[in-house]
Amino acid sequence: MRALPIAHCWLAGTRSGYFTSKDWQAWADEIIVLEEQPPIWLIEMSTADDLTSLLSALRGKFNEEKTGGSAEDTLGDATIGFYYLMYEDGRLSEVDLLRLVGEEAEGGMTTLECETAYEFLNEIEVQPRETHGSMKGRLQALLGPFGDTALRLLRVMEECKSRVKSGR
Repeated sequence: MRALPIAHCWLAGTRSGYFTSKDWQAWADEIIVLEEQPPIWLIEMSTADDLTSLLSALRGKFNEEKTGGSAEDTLGDATIGFYYLMYEDGRLSEVDLLRLVGEEAEGGMTTLECETAYEFLNEIEVQPRETHGSMKGRLQALLGPFGDTALRLLRVMEECKSRVKSGR
């Protein structure tokens, strides 16, 4: 799976709740101060205060990045990856993680079948807490690769800043 372009990275991270407006504003501001003539989308991203205004700011960038659908094909997987990172950080419970992953998978833009997430969720709801201590390991096996995708996206975002800083 190839890394998503930058606008798609922000969309996946923001849709999942991993990023807030403070995150994208700070990222854009850091690049803007280094650019002699920053692109309009970056300036608009810097002032976007909600998901709707972020999407508006990135609209042109999305169009630039469209490459035969490959970015769209992995957007759901990236969103699931950000959910998994939130779970690992303690920002989501197992139940919330699996509910969100199932809902994302239902949208059909991910390689994970929603039934898989819902089977895990049902197992948690049916069994007493003590009997599914191995759930964390099983979730890591199932969703860890999606988390790896999200981590790659975070590196793409950092590489973008590094390129600007180095003048490339």
